[in-house]
Amino acid sequence: MSTPLIAAETLTTGRLVLRRPELSDFDAFAAYSMSERTLYIGGPKSRRLAFDKLANFAGHWLLRGYGRYTITEKATGRAIGHVGAFCHDDTLPPELSWTLWDGADEGKGYAREAAAETLRHYRDDLGWTELVAYVHEDNDGSIAIARALGGVLSPEPGREPLSLRFDFDLREKAA
Repeated sequence: MSTPLIAAETLTTGRLVLRRPELSDFDAFAAYSMSERTLYIGGPKSRRLAFDKLANFAGHWLLRGYGRYTITEKATGRAIGHVGAFCHDDTLPPELSWTLWDGADEGKGYAREAAAETLRHYRDDLGWTELVAYVHEDNDGSIAIARALGGVLSPEPGREPLSLRFDFDLREKAA
């Protein structure tokens, strides 16, 4: 798939602002990266490796023209997670990810709301036709989000052991 190179730098929903990563996100992102919340994605990681990962998020925007957004609460401006597409291999469709950095923010619908808005933007504004998401088989919350957003469990294996692949056909309206 050939993806357009320029995505909106900011998206908004009723409760959230999705924006490009900033250095001011680092302390919250580092706390997340060093926590047990990262077990499904190879963590916990050191503070230095957390910085490298956040720099990867920012650099992806420079190289591809799109990337993961920092999810912030509209009312407070507090950074609570990240969401968005990335592509590390041009032979594969872009991958969508969503993560809340603190368990206290779970159960409020933030991850689904943010992921739904990014899917809408990629489909309606950029004309993308496909995305994939890889979710650890024990991550029930993310599996539920993938399904709620219209992801279809692929017969193809995930890219990592114990991961599932969800395919998103953006030619049809998502949830």
